Amino acid sequence: MQFIESVGSLDELGDLLDRTVEETGSIERFLEWDGSFGKLLRTLKPSLKGSARSELLKYTENWAVRSTLALDSSSLTNSQLANALLFFPEAVVSYSEDEVPEGLSSFDSQQADLILLNRTNLDKFRDLISRESLAPGQLSPEMLLELAFAAAAYRIPDEKKFVSSLIALVDQNTWQSKLIAKVLVKRKNRLSVRRAFREKAAGRTAVIVAGQMRGIDRSLPALRQAMSKLDADFYVSTWDQPGRIKLDRARAARIFTQEAAERVEGLSDNQISELNNTIKVRTHFAPEEMERRIRDALPLRDSTSSLSINIEDGSKTVFRIMNNPQKMYYHNFYWPIVLGNNYFSEEYDYVVKVRPDIKFADNRRLTLADLRASSNKVATESTDWKFESWGLGAGDQIVYGNSEIMERVLSIWPGNCESADIRTRMRGKREPLLGHSNIGIEVWLEGVDVTRSALGHQGYFGDTLIDVKELDELLTQNNTIS
Repeated sequence: MQFIESVGSLDELGDLLDRTVEETGSIERFLEWDGSFGKLLRTLKPSLKGSARSELLKYTENWAVRSTLALDSSSLTNSQLANALLFFPEAVVSYSEDEVPEGLSSFDSQQADLILLNRTNLDKFRDLISRESLAPGQLSPEMLLELAFAAAAYRIPDEKKFVSSLIALVDQNTWQSKLIAKVLVKRKNRLSVRRAFREKAAGRTAVIVAGQMRGIDRSLPALRQAMSKLDADFYVSTWDQPGRIKLDRARAARIFTQEAAERVEGLSDNQISELNNTIKVRTHFAPEEMERRIRDALPLRDSTSSLSINIEDGSKTVFRIMNNPQKMYYHNFYWPIVLGNNYFSEEYDYVVKVRPDIKFADNRRLTLADLRASSNKVATESTDWKFESWGLGAGDQIVYGNSEIMERVLSIWPGNCESADIRTRMRGKREPLLGHSNIGIEVWLEGVDVTRSALGHQGYFGDTLIDVKELDELLTQNNTIS
């Protein structure tokens, strides 16, 4: 059922559901879908007016009511049951009669995340738990943990009481359940005691610029301007080469002006490949040039030594085998490794972590008042917590807060943080998992709330679009393109 992701509107989705029932006599074929919920939302979003997730799930629930859909959970596999609870929760007969489908005792983290994308399911479990309708072991450890994450993301009232109820449902007979019990107890305790942050350095701030440089001649001056009202020192960790979009036919409009892109469309695939190589050579930076541009653009902590700027050779094997999240967390963690785990909390009151190419809205500047307003929270570019098909998370493009909690955020790395251990072990992976969720989980474990950054996020800087004149120069430069 991968083709579900190709539907362009809710009406098309309804037609697909109707055809499935007409052709097979049931909805089970639809429930075998194992595609990307995020991709489905992105496909539908252009045709929707509001929240894509809310509109989609409201539509499927209404379709189930119109179709008098009734599903017997005992005849469904776990993956089918997860899809049923995501799209048609009230149509699952045992569920609608306030009983718990047996499959939930063996749900893994991904299946739990999927059903909790539908707020109806969280509310259902809250009701079952409040009426003491569940016994220890009736929900998998993974299900219990994701329920706790969802409770924070959806901001349910009396979260502490709900987490306490989840702890009581842990059947501590396995290492997974013992780990979950420990995690839930920590969250409960952190919610009970929230120590107020006190300044010790008159608001002094460290700005950690971490990641790949793009549009460096525009992005870094804009970043400096955005931080200009702060008493701030900058620390940079990046790659020796600026990021750029690899040219192919589909990306031409992102690299060239409209007129130039139209000319590129007329080239053969081999010519476009050669043109990409020519652009790559032309935009190549010597490491010394990258360092000079950074030093010219930003007020570094120490403008003459290596204790403010780190430039890595991205072609080294150790970096080439990293995935993108690992690369991001590597650069975040670089300065705590070099300067010491407690350096930033001892020297600064606040820390701002930001990717180099971020573009802020309305030319607003971050102020000390903004930092103080969120001193007991972590601010990100997202409006709130994230809860997606991969679980709980938070924004990671700009993140700021008091220096104590931000040291935890900066120090996310396998073997050095709880979030990587939890995600890796609960998802049954051998290799440590780093991804969108780690910052959110670390903040959640500390009992700290998230809030929206005072700086609005308005996309990213890129290289200036190549016009026809420059395209002609590139084509002339490469004699193999004619």
